[in-house]
Amino acid sequence: MSAIQAVREDGCSIEAPAMMAMASYPRRWWLLTLLVALSTIQSCLWLTYTPIFAQAQLYYGWKSINFDLFPAIGAAMYLPAVCFCDWLVNRLGLRNVFVLASWFLCIAAGLRVVPVDRHSNTALVLAHLSCILNGLMGAAAIALVPQLSASWFPPSERTLATAVGASATYIGAAVGFVVGLPVVHPDDVPRLLQLEALVATAHALVWSLDCCCFPGLPLLPPSRSAAIDRNQKQHLSTPASKQGSPHKNENSPLLDVVPTRLSPGQEVVLLVTNRSYMALLVGLCLGAGSYTGWTSVLNQILQPLDFSAQDVNWIGFATSMVALPSGVFFALLIDKAKGVSFRCLLFVQFTVAAACFAWISLAASGVLPHERNAIIAASMLIGICITGCNALAYEAAIEVVYPVGEVMSSTILSGALSFSISVFPLLRFALSGNSLNALNWVATGCCGACVLLMLLYKEQRRRFSIDSGLSDGSEHQHKHQRQAWVVSGVNDPRGAGLYPDPDLS
Repeated sequence: MSAIQAVREDGCSIEAPAMMAMASYPRRWWLLTLLVALSTIQSCLWLTYTPIFAQAQLYYGWKSINFDLFPAIGAAMYLPAVCFCDWLVNRLGLRNVFVLASWFLCIAAGLRVVPVDRHSNTALVLAHLSCILNGLMGAAAIALVPQLSASWFPPSERTLATAVGASATYIGAAVGFVVGLPVVHPDDVPRLLQLEALVATAHALVWSLDCCCFPGLPLLPPSRSAAIDRNQKQHLSTPASKQGSPHKNENSPLLDVVPTRLSPGQEVVLLVTNRSYMALLVGLCLGAGSYTGWTSVLNQILQPLDFSAQDVNWIGFATSMVALPSGVFFALLIDKAKGVSFRCLLFVQFTVAAACFAWISLAASGVLPHERNAIIAASMLIGICITGCNALAYEAAIEVVYPVGEVMSSTILSGALSFSISVFPLLRFALSGNSLNALNWVATGCCGACVLLMLLYKEQRRRFSIDSGLSDGSEHQHKHQRQAWVVSGVNDPRGAGLYPDPDLS
């Protein structure tokens, strides 16, 4: 039987049969929905006190610096948490990590409603502990999205699933501001905290029920690369002296491969020495970091251009709401449109963002007329392009460094992104008054640098070549047959019987 072969960066090869048993199950959308809910709850808990700052300060009597520390603590906890994601997934399994994260979020929300004196130091300590737990669980909500996509979704839907999961944080941010609108009096604060704790508890219970009633992985993998990954994990205990020889999985006829799984150290070395991956990482950090720093002072930047604080808040809300549809749109272009590449889309997105930043910079400097509608459109275009880049960068990075695992490549990328998002807003403290317009030019320069970095990024879809590079003249069949239903009792969707499994015949 002919095989598909991909060459790793260290010279070793990975083989997969040209025909093998694959299936995609409707339950994948349910799991993605649960993950989106997890990410949304985590973002809401992270932003709880931001939209209700005045009411919360009156209710608790805490100093304003404590409320500034709450989101900063969450962001700081994300960095050490991503270091353990790969280890946790290998030890516990992907779904068990999600279940664990959901219960920790439940505990984080519950700590805020413990019946203690609200003016005591105990209440303040519990609030800080809540932020620490919530920040630690943010890694599972964001960095493990590509692993879920790879484990459950076929190649024609992977980018879409990753984009939906990665964009859910923006929806959570928008929801966090919306649920804070009814809090108009200090006595309304505990009701909001109780509502968040109730939702987090219900979500954790649903994850736990799913864990008890359904398997953690699909019966058949959705793609060849997913089968390779599963087979390698099943042979982690294979002695090193035998890892270079073919090893047949006696319990599963899915795949005959060379199960050479890279160690975490080897994966890190391959990542940091891959020019295309580093170009994506630095570009994403510059783009997303500068955008975060810019939005942190957007009110001060647009105020001289006759924008009120309420106008700026609505611009931010609208941008967050279009983040998910825009990410889905760009992902569909990658999955469905012929000839559209990651490099092309990322190049266009960064170029448009740089042009919009330059327009706002020139308008704020008085060089161009500050047309109100044009500035609003430019601000929203920047948000759409930057969030769209975030949604695509994870899949682009995974493809270019395959067979480095999805967890390792995405956690390093998200960790660097979190660091840049935490650092760039600090520029606001170095600038004041009219000099804040310098942030416009900093953001313009960063996005311009991202455009140049995309020229260094050489797109290589290695994982996709494993999934779609069929031999035996069956490439045409792959384009029209997205799913192979080979399990006994599962009907052919087109009503033509069951597809045979060549490994079973």
